[in-house]
Amino acid sequence: QNIKEDRITRKFGSNNKVNQEEDVYVYSVDLNFFKLHSEQIKTNYGIEFIYNSVHSQAFRRNITNNSVADTITRYPDKGNNTFDISAYITNKWNINNKYILSGGIRFNYFHYNSKFVYNSLIYNLPFTDIIQDNRAITGSLSLVYLPVRDLKLNLILSSGYRNPNIDDYGKIREKSGDLMIPNNNLKPEYSYNGEIGFSKTIDGYIRINGSFFLNFLNNAIVRTPALLNSSSELIFEDDTLRLIKNANVEESIIYGTSLNVISDLNSNISFKATLNYTYGKNLSDTLALSHIPPIYGITSISYEIKRFYNEIYLVYNGWKHMNDMNPYGEDNIDFATNNGFPGWFTINLKSICRINKNLSLLIAAENILDTFYIPFASGVAAPGRNFLGTLRIKL
Repeated sequence: QNIKEDRITRKFGSNNKVNQEEDVYVYSVDLNFFKLHSEQIKTNYGIEFIYNSVHSQAFRRNITNNSVADTITRYPDKGNNTFDISAYITNKWNINNKYILSGGIRFNYFHYNSKFVYNSLIYNLPFTDIIQDNRAITGSLSLVYLPVRDLKLNLILSSGYRNPNIDDYGKIREKSGDLMIPNNNLKPEYSYNGEIGFSKTIDGYIRINGSFFLNFLNNAIVRTPALLNSSSELIFEDDTLRLIKNANVEESIIYGTSLNVISDLNSNISFKATLNYTYGKNLSDTLALSHIPPIYGITSISYEIKRFYNEIYLVYNGWKHMNDMNPYGEDNIDFATNNGFPGWFTINLKSICRINKNLSLLIAAENILDTFYIPFASGVAAPGRNFLGTLRIKL
Protein backbone atom coordinates (compact mmCIF):
# COMPACT_ATOMS: atom_id res chain seq x y z
CA GLN A 1 0.00 0.00 0.00
CA ASN A 2 1.06 3.59 -0.64
CA ILE A 3 -0.94 5.98 1.55
CA LYS A 4 -0.73 9.75 1.10
CA GLU A 5 -2.02 12.04 3.84
CA ASP A 6 -1.47 15.77 3.37
CA ARG A 7 -2.63 18.80 5.38
CA ILE A 8 -2.82 22.43 4.28
CA THR A 9 -3.54 24.98 7.02
CA ARG A 10 -3.52 28.76 7.35
CA LYS A 11 -4.41 30.67 10.49
CA PHE A 12 -6.95 33.43 10.14
CA GLY A 13 -5.28 36.65 9.03
CA SER A 14 -1.92 35.00 8.39
CA ASN A 15 -0.01 35.30 5.11
CA ASN A 16 1.62 31.90 5.64
CA LYS A 17 0.04 28.72 4.37
CA VAL A 18 1.59 25.55 5.85
CA ASN A 19 1.77 22.35 3.78
CA GLN A 20 2.49 19.07 5.60
CA GLU A 21 2.88 16.00 3.39
CA GLU A 22 3.02 12.41 4.63
CA ASP A 23 3.75 9.35 2.47
CA VAL A 24 3.35 5.93 4.08
CA TYR A 25 4.57 2.75 2.38
CA VAL A 26 3.14 -0.44 3.89
CA TYR A 27 4.42 -3.95 3.09
CA SER A 28 2.70 -6.88 4.77
CA VAL A 29 2.49 -10.66 4.53
CA ASP A 30 -0.06 -12.81 6.38
CA LEU A 31 0.04 -16.60 6.50
CA ASN A 32 -2.89 -18.26 8.28
CA PHE A 33 -3.59 -21.98 8.62
CA PHE A 34 -6.02 -24.23 10.42
CA LYS A 35 -6.15 -27.90 11.30
CA LEU A 36 -9.32 -29.81 12.10
CA HIS A 37 -8.31 -32.56 14.53
CA SER A 38 -11.87 -33.80 14.94
CA GLU A 39 -15.40 -32.44 14.97
CA GLN A 40 -14.71 -31.14 18.47
CA ILE A 41 -11.17 -29.72 18.21
CA LYS A 42 -9.86 -27.10 15.78
CA THR A 43 -6.49 -25.30 15.74
CA ASN A 44 -5.63 -22.02 13.98
CA TYR A 45 -2.08 -20.72 13.65
CA GLY A 46 -0.20 -18.21 11.58
CA ILE A 47 2.52 -15.61 11.20
CA GLU A 48 2.49 -11.96 10.12
CA PHE A 49 5.15 -9.53 8.83
CA ILE A 50 4.56 -5.76 8.55
CA TYR A 51 7.06 -3.12 7.43
CA ASN A 52 6.17 0.59 7.34
CA SER A 53 8.18 3.46 5.92
CA VAL A 54 6.92 6.97 6.71
CA HIS A 55 8.23 10.08 4.92
CA SER A 56 7.19 13.45 6.38
CA GLN A 57 7.81 16.79 4.64
CA ALA A 58 6.62 20.34 5.24
CA PHE A 59 7.01 23.84 3.83
CA ARG A 60 5.52 27.28 4.43
CA ARG A 61 4.35 29.40 1.49
CA ASN A 62 3.73 33.13 1.72
CA ILE A 63 0.48 33.79 -0.16
CA THR A 64 1.40 37.44 -0.90
CA ASN A 65 4.81 36.96 -2.57
CA ASN A 66 4.76 33.16 -3.11
CA SER A 67 8.05 32.67 -1.25
CA VAL A 68 8.71 29.25 0.28
CA ALA A 69 10.50 28.38 3.53
CA ASP A 70 11.05 25.30 5.67
CA THR A 71 8.76 24.58 8.59
CA ILE A 72 8.18 21.80 11.09
CA THR A 73 7.00 18.42 9.86
CA ARG A 74 4.24 16.47 11.60
CA TYR A 75 6.50 13.43 12.11
CA PRO A 76 10.30 12.96 12.34
CA ASP A 77 11.67 14.55 9.18
CA LYS A 78 14.71 12.36 8.42
CA GLY A 79 12.79 9.12 7.95
CA ASN A 80 10.80 6.57 9.93
CA ASN A 81 10.84 2.79 9.67
CA THR A 82 8.94 0.21 11.67
CA PHE A 83 9.07 -3.58 11.52
CA ASP A 84 6.59 -5.92 13.17
CA ILE A 85 6.60 -9.72 13.23
CA SER A 86 4.16 -11.88 15.17
CA ALA A 87 3.11 -15.52 15.41
CA TYR A 88 0.04 -17.04 17.03
CA ILE A 89 -1.74 -20.31 17.72
CA THR A 90 -5.31 -20.77 18.99
CA ASN A 91 -7.32 -23.84 19.84
CA LYS A 92 -11.10 -24.35 20.13
CA TRP A 93 -12.48 -27.42 21.89
CA ASN A 94 -16.18 -28.30 21.93
CA ILE A 95 -15.99 -30.41 25.07
CA ASN A 96 -19.65 -31.43 24.93
CA ASN A 97 -23.00 -29.81 24.20
CA LYS A 98 -22.66 -27.60 27.30
CA TYR A 99 -19.03 -26.44 27.34
CA ILE A 100 -16.82 -24.75 24.72
CA LEU A 101 -13.21 -23.97 25.66
CA SER A 102 -10.94 -21.69 23.61
CA GLY A 103 -7.41 -20.50 24.20
CA GLY A 104 -4.51 -18.94 22.37
CA ILE A 105 -1.05 -17.41 22.62
CA ARG A 106 0.71 -14.78 20.51
CA PHE A 107 4.34 -13.65 20.28
CA ASN A 108 5.18 -10.18 18.97
CA TYR A 109 8.44 -8.42 18.10
CA PHE A 110 8.44 -4.73 17.13
CA HIS A 111 11.27 -2.43 16.01
CA TYR A 112 11.12 1.26 15.12
CA ASN A 113 13.68 3.81 14.06
CA SER A 114 12.96 7.54 13.59
CA LYS A 115 15.38 10.42 13.01
CA PHE A 116 15.09 14.21 13.39
CA VAL A 117 17.07 16.98 11.66
CA TYR A 118 15.22 20.26 11.14
CA ASN A 119 12.67 19.67 13.91
CA SER A 120 15.45 18.97 16.38
CA LEU A 121 17.15 22.26 15.49
CA ILE A 122 13.94 24.29 15.74
CA TYR A 123 12.94 22.96 19.14
CA ASN A 124 16.42 22.10 20.43
CA LEU A 125 15.29 18.56 21.22
CA PRO A 126 17.71 16.68 23.49
CA PHE A 127 17.78 13.78 21.00
CA THR A 128 17.95 13.33 17.23
CA ASP A 129 16.65 9.77 16.90
CA ILE A 130 14.26 7.33 18.54
CA ILE A 131 15.14 3.63 18.35
CA GLN A 132 13.44 0.79 20.23
CA ASP A 133 13.08 -2.99 20.14
CA ASN A 134 10.10 -4.46 22.01
CA ARG A 135 8.87 -8.00 22.60
CA ALA A 136 5.76 -9.43 24.22
CA ILE A 137 3.82 -12.64 24.71
CA THR A 138 0.05 -12.36 25.15
CA GLY A 139 -2.70 -14.93 25.55
CA SER A 140 -6.39 -15.52 26.04
CA LEU A 141 -8.66 -18.15 27.56
CA SER A 142 -12.44 -18.31 27.26
CA LEU A 143 -15.17 -20.64 28.44
CA VAL A 144 -18.73 -20.77 27.12
CA TYR A 145 -21.31 -22.57 29.26
CA LEU A 146 -24.73 -23.59 27.90
CA PRO A 147 -26.65 -24.91 30.93
CA VAL A 148 -30.04 -24.90 29.17
CA ARG A 149 -31.20 -24.24 25.63
CA ASP A 150 -32.13 -20.57 26.13
CA LEU A 151 -29.18 -19.46 28.28
CA LYS A 152 -25.52 -18.89 27.45
CA LEU A 153 -22.83 -17.77 29.90
CA ASN A 154 -19.28 -16.85 28.97
CA LEU A 155 -16.05 -15.96 30.76
CA ILE A 156 -13.00 -14.45 29.02
CA LEU A 157 -9.53 -13.81 30.44
CA SER A 158 -6.86 -12.22 28.26
CA SER A 159 -3.78 -10.05 28.13
CA GLY A 160 -3.01 -7.38 25.58
CA TYR A 161 -0.01 -5.45 24.31
CA ARG A 162 0.28 -2.26 22.26
CA ASN A 163 3.47 -0.81 20.88
CA PRO A 164 3.64 2.98 20.63
CA ASN A 165 3.34 3.95 16.99
CA ILE A 166 4.85 6.96 15.26
CA ASP A 167 1.77 9.01 16.14
CA ASP A 168 2.39 8.25 19.81
CA TYR A 169 6.13 8.83 20.14
CA GLY A 170 7.13 11.11 17.27
CA LYS A 171 4.31 13.52 16.43
CA ILE A 172 4.73 17.30 16.61
CA ARG A 173 1.36 19.04 16.52
CA GLU A 174 -0.04 22.36 17.69
CA LYS A 175 -3.73 22.44 18.65
CA SER A 176 -5.78 24.77 20.83
CA GLY A 177 -2.73 26.31 22.48
CA ASP A 178 -1.00 22.98 23.17
CA LEU A 179 2.11 21.70 21.41
CA MET A 180 2.62 17.94 21.29
CA ILE A 181 6.33 17.07 21.32
CA PRO A 182 8.10 13.70 20.78
CA ASN A 183 9.06 11.32 23.57
CA ASN A 184 12.06 9.03 23.03
CA ASN A 185 11.37 7.03 26.22
CA LEU A 186 7.82 5.89 25.44
CA LYS A 187 7.31 2.21 26.28
CA PRO A 188 4.64 -0.30 25.23
CA GLU A 189 1.45 -0.56 27.26
CA TYR A 190 0.02 -3.83 28.57
CA SER A 191 -3.53 -4.75 29.52
CA TYR A 192 -4.94 -7.57 31.62
CA ASN A 193 -8.59 -8.14 30.90
CA GLY A 194 -11.57 -10.01 32.22
CA GLU A 195 -15.11 -10.20 30.87
CA ILE A 196 -18.26 -12.03 31.87
CA GLY A 197 -21.40 -12.09 29.78
CA PHE A 198 -24.72 -13.77 29.30
CA SER A 199 -27.41 -14.24 26.68
CA LYS A 200 -30.94 -15.23 27.72
CA THR A 201 -34.15 -15.82 25.76
CA ILE A 202 -37.37 -15.49 27.77
CA ASP A 203 -40.57 -17.17 26.63
CA GLY A 204 -39.18 -17.37 23.11
CA TYR A 205 -39.63 -13.70 22.22
CA ILE A 206 -37.48 -11.61 24.60
CA ARG A 207 -33.70 -11.77 24.13
CA ILE A 208 -31.40 -10.15 26.67
CA ASN A 209 -27.62 -9.86 26.23
CA GLY A 210 -25.32 -8.35 28.80
CA SER A 211 -21.64 -8.14 29.64
CA PHE A 212 -19.25 -6.59 32.14
CA PHE A 213 -15.55 -6.03 31.46
CA LEU A 214 -12.58 -4.93 33.55
CA ASN A 215 -9.19 -3.89 32.15
CA PHE A 216 -6.03 -3.16 34.15
CA LEU A 217 -3.46 -1.18 32.16
CA ASN A 218 0.23 -1.12 32.93
CA ASN A 219 2.37 1.62 31.35
CA ALA A 220 -0.75 3.05 29.69
CA ILE A 221 0.06 5.74 27.12
CA VAL A 222 -1.63 9.02 28.10
CA ARG A 223 -1.07 12.72 27.49
CA THR A 224 0.80 14.56 30.23
CA PRO A 225 2.50 17.96 30.74
CA ALA A 226 5.99 18.12 29.24
CA LEU A 227 9.22 20.03 29.80
CA LEU A 228 11.64 21.05 27.08
CA ASN A 229 14.92 22.58 28.22
CA SER A 230 13.39 23.02 31.69
CA SER A 231 10.45 25.02 30.32
CA SER A 232 6.77 23.99 30.19
CA GLU A 233 5.99 26.52 27.45
CA LEU A 234 7.42 27.44 24.07
CA ILE A 235 6.99 30.52 21.88
CA PHE A 236 6.51 29.60 18.23
CA GLU A 237 5.35 31.96 15.47
CA ASP A 238 4.34 34.57 18.08
CA ASP A 239 2.16 32.07 19.98
CA THR A 240 2.88 30.88 23.52
CA LEU A 241 2.14 27.15 23.57
CA ARG A 242 1.79 24.76 26.50
CA LEU A 243 3.98 21.67 26.05
CA ILE A 244 2.45 18.19 26.29
CA LYS A 245 3.62 14.70 25.33
CA ASN A 246 2.52 11.09 25.39
CA ALA A 247 3.98 9.29 28.40
CA ASN A 248 3.56 6.07 30.35
CA VAL A 249 1.65 5.94 33.62
CA GLU A 250 2.15 3.02 35.96
CA GLU A 251 -1.43 1.87 36.46
CA SER A 252 -4.84 2.63 34.96
CA ILE A 253 -8.20 0.95 35.03
CA ILE A 254 -11.11 0.78 32.61
CA TYR A 255 -14.36 -0.99 33.29
CA GLY A 256 -17.83 -0.95 31.83
CA THR A 257 -21.02 -2.76 31.08
CA SER A 258 -23.36 -3.21 28.14
CA LEU A 259 -26.99 -4.35 28.02
CA ASN A 260 -29.07 -5.18 24.96
CA VAL A 261 -32.77 -6.11 24.88
CA ILE A 262 -34.67 -7.28 21.78
CA SER A 263 -38.31 -8.29 21.87
CA ASP A 264 -40.76 -9.26 19.14
CA LEU A 265 -43.94 -8.22 20.95
CA ASN A 266 -46.01 -9.80 18.17
CA SER A 267 -45.63 -10.52 14.49
CA ASN A 268 -45.71 -6.79 13.64
CA ILE A 269 -44.22 -4.88 16.58
CA SER A 270 -40.61 -5.09 17.80
CA PHE A 271 -38.75 -3.36 20.64
CA LYS A 272 -34.99 -2.84 20.83
CA ALA A 273 -32.80 -1.10 23.40
CA THR A 274 -29.07 -0.87 24.11
CA LEU A 275 -27.22 0.84 26.95
CA ASN A 276 -23.46 1.21 27.37
CA TYR A 277 -21.41 2.57 30.27
CA THR A 278 -17.61 2.92 30.50
CA TYR A 279 -15.35 4.37 33.17
CA GLY A 280 -11.60 4.99 32.98
CA LYS A 281 -9.12 6.38 35.51
CA ASN A 282 -5.37 6.87 35.71
CA LEU A 283 -4.60 5.41 39.14
CA SER A 284 -1.15 6.99 39.30
CA ASP A 285 -2.39 10.59 39.51
CA THR A 286 -6.20 10.04 39.77
CA LEU A 287 -6.80 11.86 36.46
CA ALA A 288 -9.45 10.55 34.10
CA LEU A 289 -8.39 8.74 30.92
CA SER A 290 -9.09 10.26 27.51
CA HIS A 291 -11.60 8.93 24.99
CA ILE A 292 -13.92 7.47 27.63
CA PRO A 293 -17.47 8.16 26.37
CA PRO A 294 -20.35 8.99 28.73
CA ILE A 295 -23.25 6.59 29.09
CA TYR A 296 -25.07 6.23 25.77
CA GLY A 297 -27.66 4.11 24.05
CA ILE A 298 -30.59 3.81 21.67
CA THR A 299 -34.18 2.66 22.12
CA SER A 300 -36.59 1.94 19.28
CA ILE A 301 -40.07 0.58 18.55
CA SER A 302 -40.86 -0.60 15.04
CA TYR A 303 -44.09 -1.61 13.32
CA GLU A 304 -44.04 -3.66 10.14
CA ILE A 305 -47.01 -4.72 8.04
CA LYS A 306 -46.91 -5.98 4.48
CA ARG A 307 -44.79 -3.55 2.44
CA PHE A 308 -44.41 -0.90 5.15
CA TYR A 309 -41.82 -0.61 7.93
CA ASN A 310 -42.07 2.24 10.46
CA GLU A 311 -39.76 3.00 13.36
CA ILE A 312 -39.50 5.61 16.08
CA TYR A 313 -36.22 5.68 17.98
CA LEU A 314 -34.46 7.69 20.66
CA VAL A 315 -30.70 8.25 20.68
CA TYR A 316 -29.34 9.44 24.01
CA ASN A 317 -26.05 10.43 25.55
CA GLY A 318 -25.32 11.10 29.23
CA TRP A 319 -23.53 14.07 30.77
CA LYS A 320 -19.73 14.10 30.65
CA HIS A 321 -18.53 16.27 33.53
CA MET A 322 -15.23 18.16 33.51
CA ASN A 323 -13.76 16.08 36.35
CA ASP A 324 -14.32 12.98 34.20
CA MET A 325 -12.11 14.32 31.38
CA ASN A 326 -8.34 14.46 31.06
CA PRO A 327 -7.16 18.11 30.81
CA TYR A 328 -4.31 17.01 28.52
CA GLY A 329 -6.33 14.53 26.47
CA GLU A 330 -8.11 14.62 23.15
CA ASP A 331 -11.66 15.15 24.39
CA ASN A 332 -11.83 18.71 22.97
CA ILE A 333 -12.69 20.17 26.37
CA ASP A 334 -12.25 23.68 24.98
CA PHE A 335 -15.60 23.12 23.21
CA ALA A 336 -17.31 22.04 26.44
CA THR A 337 -19.28 24.18 28.88
CA ASN A 338 -17.89 25.02 32.31
CA ASN A 339 -19.56 21.84 33.57
CA GLY A 340 -18.57 19.60 30.69
CA PHE A 341 -20.59 18.18 27.80
CA PRO A 342 -24.34 18.22 28.65
CA GLY A 343 -26.41 15.11 28.12
CA TRP A 344 -28.86 15.04 25.23
CA PHE A 345 -31.40 12.91 23.41
CA THR A 346 -33.03 13.02 20.00
CA ILE A 347 -36.35 11.67 18.73
CA ASN A 348 -36.30 10.27 15.22
CA LEU A 349 -38.74 8.68 12.77
CA LYS A 350 -38.09 6.39 9.83
CA SER A 351 -40.50 4.86 7.30
CA ILE A 352 -39.75 2.44 4.45
CA CYS A 353 -42.13 1.49 1.67
CA ARG A 354 -41.18 -1.53 -0.44
CA ILE A 355 -42.89 -0.68 -3.69
CA ASN A 356 -41.83 -3.93 -5.30
CA LYS A 357 -38.93 -6.37 -5.05
CA ASN A 358 -36.59 -3.97 -6.88
CA LEU A 359 -37.79 -0.59 -5.64
CA SER A 360 -38.08 0.91 -2.14
CA LEU A 361 -38.57 4.40 -0.73
CA LEU A 362 -37.19 5.61 2.63
CA ILE A 363 -38.35 8.79 4.36
CA ALA A 364 -36.89 9.89 7.69
CA ALA A 365 -37.09 12.81 10.10
CA GLU A 366 -34.12 13.15 12.46
CA ASN A 367 -33.79 15.23 15.60
CA ILE A 368 -37.47 16.16 15.45
CA LEU A 369 -37.27 18.44 18.52
CA ASP A 370 -34.39 20.36 16.89
CA THR A 371 -32.16 19.76 19.91
CA PHE A 372 -28.80 21.53 19.91
CA TYR A 373 -25.97 19.27 21.07
CA ILE A 374 -22.31 18.51 20.49
CA PRO A 375 -21.40 14.80 20.39
CA PHE A 376 -18.80 14.03 23.02
CA ALA A 377 -15.21 14.84 21.96
CA SER A 378 -16.20 15.83 18.42
CA GLY A 379 -15.98 19.61 18.81
CA VAL A 380 -18.63 19.97 16.08
CA ALA A 381 -22.31 20.70 16.63
CA ALA A 382 -24.60 17.94 15.38
CA PRO A 383 -27.28 18.58 12.74
CA GLY A 384 -30.57 20.07 13.87
CA ARG A 385 -33.94 18.94 12.57
CA ASN A 386 -33.45 17.40 9.16
CA PHE A 387 -35.33 15.26 6.67
CA LEU A 388 -34.08 12.46 4.46
CA GLY A 389 -35.48 10.82 1.37
CA THR A 390 -33.91 7.83 -0.35
CA LEU A 391 -35.05 5.88 -3.40
CA ARG A 392 -33.34 2.51 -3.77
CA ILE A 393 -33.34 0.58 -7.02
CA LYS A 394 -32.03 -2.97 -7.20
CA LEU A 395 -31.03 -4.04 -10.71
